[in-house]
Amino acid sequence: MTLKLQIRVTGVSSGIGRAIALALAKDGAAVVCSDMRKSEDADGSSNSTDQERG
Repeated sequence: MTLKLQIRVTGVSSGIGRAIALALAKDGAAVVCSDMRKSEDADGSSNSTDQERG
């Protein structure tokens, strides 16, 4: 399935938020990642969604 959506996912530094962001990106959605605190994990999630989307 290829999604033609732009989606914002919060809580991407770990857990469910990260898994959802990666799954949506893998299906082709443009994902905006955010988290309440600046962390390397959130940056890593953002980079991972870029890689999944291609």
